[in-house]
Amino acid sequence: MLALTRRIGQAVRIGDGVRLTVRGRLREHVLIDLTAPLGSVLTCDGTPIRATPARRGERYVCSVLTGERLRLGNVGIVFRTQRTGRGHNRQVRLCIDAPPDCRIDRDECRASGAPCPCAAEAADFTARSDRTA
Repeated sequence: MLALTRRIGQAVRIGDGVRLTVRGRLREHVLIDLTAPLGSVLTCDGTPIRATPARRGERYVCSVLTGERLRLGNVGIVFRTQRTGRGHNRQVRLCIDAPPDCRIDRDECRASGAPCPCAAEAADFTARSDRTA
């Protein structure tokens, strides 16, 4: 499971065709905008969510409560909010449960076209751990 913190307006790309953007937050509610390929089915704790057709696939705009689980195919997403601390009222923690071969990136990494610094850090960590083993 991968845990990422996103601020309002920031996005995460999951696989090749899924883009999840945090649109807003009010206490325990998180407003999301999710774009997925045509024919995708998004469920929230087992209940299907209706999609709006978009130019590049299905578009879901919905409000979820902290702790609710979204599922899109074989990817599960749980939202957590942080209650205390300065500036935390604009942050949401996404806990993403996806298969190991599924690529997950922050949107700013994939959009720039430059190598993602988080991928370089992960490769460096793997190389260091291989040397010590």
